[in-house]
Amino acid sequence: MLPRTQCEQDTSVNKTHRYIRQVSGEHYAIEAVEGDRFSMTAYGEGIKPGDYLLLTENSQIVRYQIEQIDYYADPPDLWVGLLIKCFEVQR
Repeated sequence: MLPRTQCEQDTSVNKTHRYIRQVSGEHYAIEAVEGDRFSMTAYGEGIKPGDYLLLTENSQIVRYQIEQIDYYADPPDLWVGLLIKCFEVQR
């Protein structure tokens, strides 16, 4: 995972989007690309590069930063993004 300093959040610019109640494979799809980078496809609006996602993995909450994101034309809230895994969040 990336050092914590590379994933520190600037709350004046970046938002955190919580997908912790979503189910992988049902509400979104995520797969490893290389190292700590992942590709994710999901629904949601207002997500921008630099923003963060919280996902649940093996009963742990994991934080990812959006590196790139592209929205589909139809439906307009469907997106695919490149994520960087930051760290596990303590519950």
